[in-house]
Amino acid sequence: MRNCTWVAIAIIGILFVIFPVSGCSEFILKNSSPDNVISGRTIDFLYSTLTDTNFAMEPKGQNDISLSSLIPDEPGLSWNNTYGFVGVANFAGIMQEYNEGHLYYLDVLNEAGLSASFLWLNEAQFPHNITNPQNALFYLDLPGWIAGNFKTLDEVKEGLSSVEIWAPEGLDSTYPLHLCVHDASKKSMIIEWVEDENNNPVMNIYDGDMVDDNYGVMTNSPVYPLQLASLENYKNSMPENHFEGLPGGVSMSDRFIRLSKLNEYNQQIPYEMGDISQAFHLLNSVDVAFGNEPSFFEIRGVGSIPGDDYTYLTVVRDHTNPAYYYRSWRDQSIRKIDFSKIDFMKDASDLIPVDPNPVLEMSPLYTDLTYFFQEM
Repeated sequence: MRNCTWVAIAIIGILFVIFPVSGCSEFILKNSSPDNVISGRTIDFLYSTLTDTNFAMEPKGQNDISLSSLIPDEPGLSWNNTYGFVGVANFAGIMQEYNEGHLYYLDVLNEAGLSASFLWLNEAQFPHNITNPQNALFYLDLPGWIAGNFKTLDEVKEGLSSVEIWAPEGLDSTYPLHLCVHDASKKSMIIEWVEDENNNPVMNIYDGDMVDDNYGVMTNSPVYPLQLASLENYKNSMPENHFEGLPGGVSMSDRFIRLSKLNEYNQQIPYEMGDISQAFHLLNSVDVAFGNEPSFFEIRGVGSIPGDDYTYLTVVRDHTNPAYYYRSWRDQSIRKIDFSKIDFMKDASDLIPVDPNPVLEMSPLYTDLTYFFQEM
């Protein structure tokens, strides 16, 4: 059995471990137009982890190779993409010394309308050992591997049973993550890697009515079954009583309950972009403003440095006519990446920054309409 070890991660010239972070809310729109499947999420992480985040495209047929070890850097599972996809690429700072040129994704949507997304889960614990290097899938490769290979949840589940998912010891406690998958049939799956009663890491897959009845709502800790249990306490909270008792905080549980209940009573908006607009409105309810969720990270040899966990990026996905709609912390205008205009048979080397810097004038942050009131 191979033992997969890891040394300290260097990011932007400092060594650090991130501590309490809430991070992210995910759902699939309940009452969308009959032929539409729409999902969305917020991405809430410490700013220092998102300074190099871009949308990237991977074409059909692209060969990707995962890792079976970091020290030394050794190859793992290899595959050629069956589907082209677009995703939010991050973790570049973590992996810059390994698997050069390989992208790691927080969120992906493929041309078949299947999405996969990472969210924070403090309890996450991945296997640290593998038995077959050629079958080893480094855990940060999960979204890209899923988007490149699968169309339905059944295919994803079968694929997960055929690989050895692993994390270097220490990295999965620095970046503890769980995974949500939606497909174009409006089905959802939540996958969590946690310790069992014997302190061994195991993979728990939640799907079917358990997830679909709550439309794939997912936030962070605690683990998914406990989140559902807490939701039972709010079954009498509804529009008729103005959602009396509905929690309004930014904690992980508060966001899970609030998004679940508001989505439960969401109504279809009868105009062309109504589903997209409604998805953004629901995500507004779990948006974390800068300064509302203080967090901190620990620099080894220096100590605790305060920071802020806030909504850096909000995305809405169209699974029926695949497209990303998104807005960022600096730029609240909605932008679109339309898959029908992408040739997934060709490579695309360009990246789209998720949060254009106004100092660089990469994107206007507003539309000036003053001229309507000016003399002609």
